[in-house]
Amino acid sequence: MTGLHIFHSGSTYLQLVAFIVASMVIIKVIVRKRRLAAQRMQANAERGALPDSCPDGFLTIDPDLKIEFANRVITEMFGYAVDEVIGQPASFLIPEFGHVESTTEEFTARRKDGEVFTVETRCARMASTTIIFIRDITELKRAQRELENSRENMRLILETVPGLLFSRLPSGEVEYANQQILEYHGMTQEELNAGTWVDALHPDEKQAVLDEIARNFAKGEPYRMEYRRRRHDGVYRWFQTSLQPLKNQEGEVVRWYGILADVDDLRRAEESLRLTQEKLSQAMQIGALSEFAASVIHEISQPLTAMVANAEACRLWLSLNAPNVADSRAAAGRIVRDGEEVRKIIGTLRNLFRRAPAEKISVNLSQIVNEVITLARNRAHSQQVVIDPQMPGDLPTVMADRIQLQHVLMNLIINAMDSMQTVSPDRKRIVIRARRHGDIVVTEIEDRGSGVEDREKIFEPFFTTKSRGMGMGLSICRSIIEAHDGELWCEPGVVSGTVFSFTLPLSQEGAD
Repeated sequence: MTGLHIFHSGSTYLQLVAFIVASMVIIKVIVRKRRLAAQRMQANAERGALPDSCPDGFLTIDPDLKIEFANRVITEMFGYAVDEVIGQPASFLIPEFGHVESTTEEFTARRKDGEVFTVETRCARMASTTIIFIRDITELKRAQRELENSRENMRLILETVPGLLFSRLPSGEVEYANQQILEYHGMTQEELNAGTWVDALHPDEKQAVLDEIARNFAKGEPYRMEYRRRRHDGVYRWFQTSLQPLKNQEGEVVRWYGILADVDDLRRAEESLRLTQEKLSQAMQIGALSEFAASVIHEISQPLTAMVANAEACRLWLSLNAPNVADSRAAAGRIVRDGEEVRKIIGTLRNLFRRAPAEKISVNLSQIVNEVITLARNRAHSQQVVIDPQMPGDLPTVMADRIQLQHVLMNLIINAMDSMQTVSPDRKRIVIRARRHGDIVVTEIEDRGSGVEDREKIFEPFFTTKSRGMGMGLSICRSIIEAHDGELWCEPGVVSGTVFSFTLPLSQEGAD
């Protein structure tokens, strides 16, 4: 009995061991299944998160074009919930979508609230499933339209602006020319791009112009130059071309922008101005000579008159008392004859050099001042002198001869500039003022020069403080002003320099 009990106890022990082993196996299987399930769940979650992390809309459709999957972006883009989209045809979101292509296409889509917008689709096949990427390009299309409108507006501006505008490549080839250039030169855009514009250059300076352009392009800096070009009617005219380079961040020229300006009329005006200056200079020289001749005539007229009177008396005395009556009378006659001839010559000189009577008309003093400033502009610029006209807008007109008044103003301005040769550039300023005083207009020319020591002597003929002057300028100016029933005088400036003043009577129009 004892042995049987022991065996029975051993059998129970083995069963217990077997049970424990079986339980452990089962537990391992369960743990493994749970681990695999968790991994599958994590993988599914990751696969689901991947489409949601895509910045574009993401759809999958079956062979019947039915939607199988839609990511979060799709719901945000179209305004539908996921369950409202799944199972619907692709045309539910994109009405025009009816086929599957691998290329990129644009469609009109519709949101849940009815808003229409533009999308871009890209398709890819994976076995029986098709993946569609959808991107909202509404803002992109709007930006493109705005850019196109901006370009069109810029084109219209360039085409309608009253100027000859063009652009050139870094190599020098003409890239664009507006309609003004095409019409002016009688060429097409293709002809200009092909280099036909070179044929419009004047033959005398064609190569020099091309060489200068090449040098400027090599420098890559803005430049300006003038040369002649042939117009559509075959006439060569002077042009000024100005070019500005457009550079990238590395400092390399990517394009040149230029403008052409027809300066032929300006050049003619400058030439006319130069001739006017020469004529005015000649007038001043003739005026000085006239004053000189008047002074000489004044000095020799009295002795000549006395000579004639004495000769006449001698002739009478000799005719009564001289023993050689015939010879004395003949000699006296020759004195009288020569004296009369001299007087005739002097009279001829007086008439020749005497200033013609002033043509006094109603003139605008402010306008004449501006004309004289224009004539003196180059000289003032070379001497670094600023001319500041302070003429009132309501200044009445005066009675004067325009040319003679220009002569006076020019002479006074030149004297003012010459008086400031030793003055520092910041003080070189001439102020011209005018004001009405009763029935006259008072004009003042103020400088900041060295001043005048003897304010009356400077108006005398042949008195000068200049090494090369004749001393006739101010004398002539005073004579002219006095011939206009006015006065010319000078006073010291408030701080330094001199103020020359003259008066002119009002015209009837100015007085009224």
